[in-house]
Amino acid sequence: MSDFREGRPSLPYMPALDGIRAVAVTSVVLGHFGVPGFSLGGGFGVDVFFVLSGYLITRIILGQIAENKPLSEFYWNRFTRLFPPLLLVCTSLFLLPPSLLTNWDAFLNSFGALTYVTNWTRAFPTYGAPSFTAHTWSLSVEEQFYLAWPVTVYLASRWLPNVRTAIFGVTATSLIWFGLLIYINASVDHIYNGFDGRCPAILLGACLAALPNLKCPAPLAVVSFLAYLFMVLTQKWHPFAALILWTLTLPIIVYARDAASVGPLAKLLRLRPIIYLGVISYAVYLWHFPFYYLLGEKLHMGAIPTGILGISLTLILSVLTQIFVENPVRRLRYAIGPSSRQNTGCGIAIWTLLALAGGLVFFYGGFV
Repeated sequence: MSDFREGRPSLPYMPALDGIRAVAVTSVVLGHFGVPGFSLGGGFGVDVFFVLSGYLITRIILGQIAENKPLSEFYWNRFTRLFPPLLLVCTSLFLLPPSLLTNWDAFLNSFGALTYVTNWTRAFPTYGAPSFTAHTWSLSVEEQFYLAWPVTVYLASRWLPNVRTAIFGVTATSLIWFGLLIYINASVDHIYNGFDGRCPAILLGACLAALPNLKCPAPLAVVSFLAYLFMVLTQKWHPFAALILWTLTLPIIVYARDAASVGPLAKLLRLRPIIYLGVISYAVYLWHFPFYYLLGEKLHMGAIPTGILGISLTLILSVLTQIFVENPVRRLRYAIGPSSRQNTGCGIAIWTLLALAGGLVFFYGGFV
């Protein structure tokens, strides 16, 4: 769920991409809260996020390489963008009474989310796996991608005459592996939550970053968008459906990134309320599931009260998170000097890798 608002003129802000975020997060939230029509395939919104994230992140990386910026600055930017809101949500879990969530369970939920191992605790279920923060599995997938992909692209840009060769080659390899997972009858939990099962979606988006001049005619984008809505409303997630969804997302992104795009879909994605929902989509995603789990699974309030109250609280706290957490951190991001950002970014990358390893050892090493 990356963002073009990084303060770099070489990466212009594209409002329609926030429109895509809004559509995706709406599908996910309505699906989790069991809104009729979305409860079946709302999770496809996460697939859209993955493809879009692959495009945005790879374009940021290629831009930094072109400007001879160190990778450590990338990690600093990602950390200041993603970690503070996540830490806020995890900290809020300790405010719940022990009858709803003990401090130990709050710790397990927070530890799983903050060490980015939730996807693996869902792919291969283990005792103590997060519940209130189970939705952070997708953040775990992306964070694991952030650890590997920038280094891969950076090395490819140094060792290969054309970095596209590496991007396309890694993408093709990941798709072959995805097909192998299906062939060997890997569990749906593994394919749905595992990094290896989700990496193809992110890498397909990365391919778009390697094709900046690619255009998409408006009719193809509209048909793809309508097909996405059809799948959300009628299809349950399974690997083949996901592959179709990833393919449908590609022309929508190509169309949305083109400032010259016109037509009903372009106007829809650039509506101010839609754009704003896309801007706060990360906070919306973080807050919505704890409220769903609290109201629906713990308090058993019923579908309608859970949906109305949960979605309302989600939107309120998401706006507050953007105003009082995300915006101030974004303004302070460049308050420290370049060398400090780079040194801190390097430390963050190492810390994240160690945290990931520690989280896996903790949950699967018999410490829970």
